[in-house]
Amino acid sequence: MQKIKLLTEDDIKKNKNDLEELFKNLNILDMTEMLKKLTLFVTEKMCICLGAYEKNELVGILWAYKREFSGELRYHINYFSIKNKSQNQGIGKKLLEKLKDIAKEKKVRIIDLNVDVNNEQAKNFYKKNNFEEEKILLYLNLGEK
Repeated sequence: MQKIKLLTEDDIKKNKNDLEELFKNLNILDMTEMLKKLTLFVTEKMCICLGAYEKNELVGILWAYKREFSGELRYHINYFSIKNKSQNQGIGKKLLEKLKDIAKEKKVRIIDLNVDVNNEQAKNFYKKNNFEEEKILLYLNLGEK
């Protein structure tokens, strides 16, 4: 049985190892800095950080913040990760449903995110959950720094 809850500063401290594993899935390199940012954002209520628990183990995280884009207030999903062993069990859908409930309660009509063009698993998940393409990000690589 999974439990979804808003994470607190205390949850971040207690679940440091689980968070590191979840952020590793997202190719985050500086774990110390990432946990500092998360703690600050949660403490200052600058984001919504949802955690999915199975038997007291943090197995999923969804980190979103409110922003204005194209003249409309939205929630932007900044980080979304499920531990490998817990994928395909409906945890991502439950985290997303909780964010949708919060958005409706706050009268926010749109949730958006960025996804890597080569991440077929993520793209399929979002399409199954009724996300639509809105914009395409293009870039120009000018070589080495």
